[in-house]
Amino acid sequence: MDRVRKQLGVDEIEEGVKKEPVTVAVLDSGVEASHPDLEGKVMAFRDFVQGREKPYDDYGHGSHVCGCIAGTGALLNGRYAGIAPASRLVVGKVLDRRG
Repeated sequence: MDRVRKQLGVDEIEEGVKKEPVTVAVLDSGVEASHPDLEGKVMAFRDFVQGREKPYDDYGHGSHVCGCIAGTGALLNGRYAGIAPASRLVVGKVLDRRG
């Protein structure tokens, strides 16, 4: 994420971004909501592929994207926090296990 922050011109996360949550919609392969970096982040989940009700990601890409956006970095003491760690997620699973 350090490289991404530099590319975006955001070398450090500003305090306002940390404190003011926004809701971000992600349409991808789902989300692994039980990951420590994403716990409590998923406000809504809808599975358009299998119709399941609980969040899951059988491909992994959606979880990666969600982490880049809203990950807290909790697993490694904040080292790999997302671009907007205070944000919330609304996830639509539109891709299957093959992407």
